[in-house]
Amino acid sequence: LYKRALAIAEKLAGPDEEGVARLLNNLGELYRVQERFTDAEPMLKRAVAIRDKNNPDDESIAPSLSNLGAVYSNLGRYDLAEPLFKRSLAVLEKARGPDDPELSVVLSNLSDTYINQKRYDQAEPLLKRSLRLAEKLGPDNASVAQALNNLAAVYLYQGRHDDAEPLLKRAVTVFEKSLGPTSPELVESLDNLAALYKDKGRTAEAAPIAK
Repeated sequence: LYKRALAIAEKLAGPDEEGVARLLNNLGELYRVQERFTDAEPMLKRAVAIRDKNNPDDESIAPSLSNLGAVYSNLGRYDLAEPLFKRSLAVLEKARGPDDPELSVVLSNLSDTYINQKRYDQAEPLLKRSLRLAEKLGPDNASVAQALNNLAAVYLYQGRHDDAEPLLKRAVTVFEKSLGPTSPELVESLDNLAALYKDKGRTAEAAPIAK
């Protein structure tokens, strides 16, 4: 349906209109979610190019930048992902201010590029800020749990188990409330918590979680 709508929009409005960019962004993100990264990349690059041409400082470009950054991150091209996330963050900060909760996702995405490059010291402050902003959406929002889990992961990589444990326990509770007992996000947090217990020799506590 996106492809059909895109063809109609290009014919009626021209190839460089905002409606075309919106459809390209949506189609590209659909491909990314389906892990069709080579199909997603040209769609999202074109969406960014159109929005760059029409109004590069408008916040409408932010999701296209972030989605393209996510494609490169999924492909392990962190050198390409990082500047896209940074620009998306800058655009949103300018449009909405530095304390808007919507910035939480971009901060988390940018921190992921640092985590995957073992740049934990740079990831930590981003995730603390992401958590602070996500909590404005409510203490039981799934974005809060994701920020908690990601920050805990940084602490685990650094061997800071005592700092990670309360974050993971809270992430598990929030994920269970917000997404349900079978969500993959909850499973990830439980796996992290079980690994922490095993690392600390607390196998009796790890065993029921691992099941």
